[in-house]
Amino acid sequence: TKKTARKTTATKAKTAEEVKVEVKAEPKATAKKTARKTTDTKAKTAEEVKAEVKAEPKATAKKTAKKATATKAKTAEEVKVEVKAEPKATAKKTAEKATATKEKTAEEVKVEVKAEPKATTRKTARKTTATKAKTAEEVNAEVKAEPKATAKKTAEKATAAKEIGDKKK
Repeated sequence: TKKTARKTTATKAKTAEEVKVEVKAEPKATAKKTARKTTDTKAKTAEEVKAEVKAEPKATAKKTAKKATATKAKTAEEVKVEVKAEPKATAKKTAEKATATKEKTAEEVKVEVKAEPKATTRKTARKTTATKAKTAEEVNAEVKAEPKATAKKTAEKATAAKEIGDKKK
């Protein structure tokens, strides 16, 4: 009978009074949800946000505060504060994002190369050196360092590049 009665009552906007009655009848966890749904979604005042933050467990509170603050360009000062608060690995990423992307100086590249594991260093060095026509000397050195099948390909590429260079002259 209880269910039928619910179905037959026309669905209508609930008054604040009705909501309060419902909230009392529900277990605490659900009551919280109901209250949230019925309150008009509206821009929260700084005061309200603070109150929420106090009521939430620490980790969640941090997220709420972040969402509530208007997204805005961060000042260098703010970035520094964030970096201090984050674990080292993440801090590094934040700092990288915050620094305006800019052309790297040869000096910076050298520093990076030193900090990277050997395999990556090789790649970085390749990327940073301006791509240029290889001398016959360089090709020979590469061929020696590579397994036979690859060496053949490298030699072919190098000769092709040389021919193109000769044609341009």
